[in-house]
Amino acid sequence: MKNDINLAQKYVTILGVRLNSTSYPKVLASVREKVALGKKFYVVTPNPEGILRAQDDLEFKKILNRASFSLPDGVGLAQAKRFLEMKRQKNPFLKINLYLLQGLMVGLSTFLNPKWLFKDFQIIKGRKLFLELIKLANKKGWRVFLLGGEKGEAEKTTEILKRNYQSLIIQASDGPKLDSGGKPVTQRDIDIEIDIVERINKFKPTFLFLAFTPPKQEKWLMRNYQKVDFNGAFLLGGTFRYVAGYSKLPPKIFEDLGLEWFWRVLTEPYRVGRIINAFPLFPLRVLKEKLNS
Repeated sequence: MKNDINLAQKYVTILGVRLNSTSYPKVLASVREKVALGKKFYVVTPNPEGILRAQDDLEFKKILNRASFSLPDGVGLAQAKRFLEMKRQKNPFLKINLYLLQGLMVGLSTFLNPKWLFKDFQIIKGRKLFLELIKLANKKGWRVFLLGGEKGEAEKTTEILKRNYQSLIIQASDGPKLDSGGKPVTQRDIDIEIDIVERINKFKPTFLFLAFTPPKQEKWLMRNYQKVDFNGAFLLGGTFRYVAGYSKLPPKIFEDLGLEWFWRVLTEPYRVGRIINAFPLFPLRVLKEKLNS
């Protein structure tokens, strides 16, 4: 499987993970081109939590870096990019004070100067990209398969999409329960996986959307990449939860100010452990990276 990330024109690297500097229109144009040419490809949408996880999971990092598109999903990634681009200091005694000041400046820019923060690095929200791709599939008559989620999220999402997109050709399944390596947990899950692969291959979707928890979805796809018949696979984490209404969408003000992590603390406090990875552990890891460079 050839890595063609160069088709995105520009990319940046944050903690060893390559991320495309692109836009929704460019991604959609590239997707249309790949489908027209019959190219098989996959798209990942790393967020700060995922990049932090990739530091200790080299297999996961490799999968992210081999994707046709690696789209930044999280304001923290734009902040990290700006911070890492700012002036570096060789004097070890001056480093920490300068870098803390730079971090404060970047953080404040989220509120005071967002145009500067996102000038050449657009955040691509997985849930927004999903709906854009659904619109495209509905228009083109392309087949769509939703796989993953919990408690019927995929089926519920399918019901909602069918109401809004009358021509959409779609199927869905929760799929098997997976371990951290993307493998079925029990014999029953193995049987479910075999059935799902057969079902997908019979359906032959243009788009396969995976919504298991990272890195399960990435590792499941790599295990089955040659077995499953699809044009493009999109790894979108918790997207189905938002579309199905199981998770509340953040108010626009929270989204614009990069405070989605705080909104999730308020609405889903049981996820606080994962949220801590996004803030403050991720920015601290970025600071450490710059201090050691």
